[in-house]
Amino acid sequence: MAISLGGLLQNTCHRAIVRLTALPESHPLHPRIRRAARRFVSSRRSSLHRLTHHFAVILDDIESLIPARRPPHTKNPHNIHIAPDKKQAIEEYEQITDQIQVFSDGSGHNGHIGAAAVLFRAGNSTKVLRYYLGAENEHTVFEADEVGLTLAVKLISSERNLHFPISILVDNYASIQSGESFYSRPGS
Repeated sequence: MAISLGGLLQNTCHRAIVRLTALPESHPLHPRIRRAARRFVSSRRSSLHRLTHHFAVILDDIESLIPARRPPHTKNPHNIHIAPDKKQAIEEYEQITDQIQVFSDGSGHNGHIGAAAVLFRAGNSTKVLRYYLGAENEHTVFEADEVGLTLAVKLISSERNLHFPISILVDNYASIQSGESFYSRPGS
């Protein structure tokens, strides 16, 4: 498979300008990139002017990445536990006495991907949030599981008089492990 040099250069330049536009506001290049994308000057064009206008970069369509790196010795404020098998998971669930328990999941069905979260609180009615991501050729079940966790947090944040500990129960090993990652990069 041959890739033309022009196409490779185009791809490299496009990736570079997208990476630059995703810089957080605290980065020294952020205001310069915003200014270059806003107007295309008639003379003394910088590389930023040329790249943002050549690729028609719309800054509002690109998410800014805020680095959230933590030192390796930092501990998470939450505890994660993964049961070794399904039977053990059921036994451990039956032992949970937390007043608030949230279940989240993502799944695919008939070519569609969606997520849901359900909050149970002792003495209160159940709360449910659902989100349809789209077709399975555009989204993955892992994405849906991550959206499910976001829905779980949204449910918890809507509760009054929170009492800790709170349990969030998830059935996706990769989603659980992603909470332990110290890396911040696009898509993390």
